[in-house]
Amino acid sequence: MVEHSVLPPRDRLLTTYEQWLRDKLATTVDDDSRKIIERFGRWHHLRKLREHAETGPVGTGPFLRAKQSTTVAISFLNWLNERGTALNECSQHDIDAWYAGGRSTRQHAERFLYWARSNKLTPQLSIPRHTTGTYELVGEDERLHIIRALLLQDDLPAVHRVAGCLLTLYGQSITRIVALTIDDVRATNSAVSVKLADTWVDRPDPISHLLREHLAKRPNTSTASNAALRWLFPGRMPGEHLDRQTVIDALRHAGIPTRAVRNSTWQQLVRQAPPQVFSHRLAVSKQYPHPASNCHTKEHLVTGY
Repeated sequence: MVEHSVLPPRDRLLTTYEQWLRDKLATTVDDDSRKIIERFGRWHHLRKLREHAETGPVGTGPFLRAKQSTTVAISFLNWLNERGTALNECSQHDIDAWYAGGRSTRQHAERFLYWARSNKLTPQLSIPRHTTGTYELVGEDERLHIIRALLLQDDLPAVHRVAGCLLTLYGQSITRIVALTIDDVRATNSAVSVKLADTWVDRPDPISHLLREHLAKRPNTSTASNAALRWLFPGRMPGEHLDRQTVIDALRHAGIPTRAVRNSTWQQLVRQAPPQVFSHRLAVSKQYPHPASNCHTKEHLVTGY
């Protein structure tokens, strides 16, 4: 109904977070914690998501980060409650014990703790900074094996094979891949080109054949609500592109570790040319491991990760 203008437009992920937050508040163990989480969710995360929605649809990344941050904040307050400590009584010892005593996901309390400190809900405590840690990588032989499997085998649907090729050959994020439109692909009798940044890049066979096959049989376009969609990867929901997590799960099920493959692709690309060159041709920005060592080199390129 939204797609056909019967109902006014709404941002699906923004609305989903609002509904999710209401349900999640029920998992806090006391009224004071519930009020704090409601303030955090509404005045921090919802405010930022609404700012996103003013310039375009809320992305999966900000949506998932908001959910994770809220969930870990609830866990932190429940943990403090078990220790008989209110948030305004939280000490440096409590902070250190939280970070030292559980899973690595506890580090995602950082955003909540900074928010609580800036709003004077806690004393001026020292909050450990979250570091990225080591990069996940695959060997070049394994990466080449994955590319060959995606190009030559038909175990996966064409939609996932095309997405996997853009990931393993050009270091594209899944978030960016699923947001491509058919206007970003140009097919002629002699070549197939894809526009990932400011320039069109010809794709050789067999990936050009795979792209032609996908363009001819894009899934989820048989219903009236989706027939005119211009997404390269249409989703099942009217007006939506394919869900990012759906692609990630399909590739992982096929034995393709998406993050490690993308890191390895960029490690290989920056051996061939400076990263600024690829930023203009491939529209990618990320932190990647320096190809000559195990150290981490930050290169801030021109577009969002």
